Amino acid sequence: MLQLLREPFSWRSRKERSYFVLSLPLAIVGFVFTVVTVIVGLGMSFSFAGMLVGLPLLVVSSLGARQLGAASRGLAGRLLGLRVAPPPPFRPEPGVVGWVRAGLTDPVGWRARAYLVLKLPVWAAFAIANGVWLYGLALLTFPLWWEILHLLAVRLPAAAWPQAGSWPAGVVINAGPMYHSVRTFLGAFRLVPVGAALLLIAPWGTHAVSAMDGALIRSEE
Repeated sequence: MLQLLREPFSWRSRKERSYFVLSLPLAIVGFVFTVVTVIVGLGMSFSFAGMLVGLPLLVVSSLGARQLGAASRGLAGRLLGLRVAPPPPFRPEPGVVGWVRAGLTDPVGWRARAYLVLKLPVWAAFAIANGVWLYGLALLTFPLWWEILHLLAVRLPAAAWPQAGSWPAGVVINAGPMYHSVRTFLGAFRLVPVGAALLLIAPWGTHAVSAMDGALIRSEE
């Protein structure tokens, strides 16, 4: 029980949130880079003239995916303490044809591409898990927001509100997906236990997404 209460404030939870926020640029760049280079490279490779550009582009895709994967491993190592041995380096064969062949058949490059494509959906899962944090915090502090809106309602004319009438009977504050229409200051406290419960649950969702991301990083080895 004590661990459950401490988990939202633990070092692990803070580091995981920092990691996913900082990894967003990598997730976007990696996804776009991989999708564009693979689709364009493969598309151009269906003609003889296009092969002269398409096949080298796929090799560049492999080398770039390796570098982006290494950046993700480094960030996970610094913030999450995830220690993953780097994969074998790219070893091109002699000559241009050997370089292209080695790039096209590079298993590390293909695994890195797979990670970069899956990284963005994993980040989206983190965004959902993080939404639980934010929503829980909003409900936990809902009496404060209720009072702020109360002060605004006093200062604004009734016509400025969606429902005309005097506060608190006429103005209804909806607490989002919970669909609790709160009309009084004391009523706002009904949402505080819900917010506290969400904050206690939220870290475990973040841990699950972090474990998923760690498993994908390890698959690059």
